[in-house]
Amino acid sequence: MLSSFESEWRTAQPDTQLNHSNSRTDEASDVMYRATKPLNPHTEAWRLSNGNGALIKDDIEIVLTGLEAAQVKKMLNHDDRVVSKDDLIRSIGREPEHYRGLEMCLSRLQEKFKNANNGERLFRAVRNRGYCLIQEIIRGKSVT
Repeated sequence: MLSSFESEWRTAQPDTQLNHSNSRTDEASDVMYRATKPLNPHTEAWRLSNGNGALIKDDIEIVLTGLEAAQVKKMLNHDDRVVSKDDLIRSIGREPEHYRGLEMCLSRLQEKFKNANNGERLFRAVRNRGYCLIQEIIRGKSVT
């Protein structure tokens, strides 16, 4: 699928760019490849620290509150890709019928992530179903 997308992209480019082997076209295709498939998954994925509840990638560390870390862990370890609101609320030890703070907690988490990561989002809402992660996250060891 990637090769067909790349060939379509190259076909759409002006002929002047295709004739240069070290042109912007080659650089752009490298960027396109990295965006769709990480060359090195350990540098492209975020790591969730077991010790201090932080998301870490390269030189970025996003320190999470206990509630935020619990939400990320639940989304990361859920059997389905989409986690319902009720499941997220139960993961922090609350009853879904009585807890009204989930959206605010998730909004703050999303904003924290966007501020630290050039506006990229950590998760997305799935209408009438819940939330799912859109960043690759792996479980990591504690950071000291």
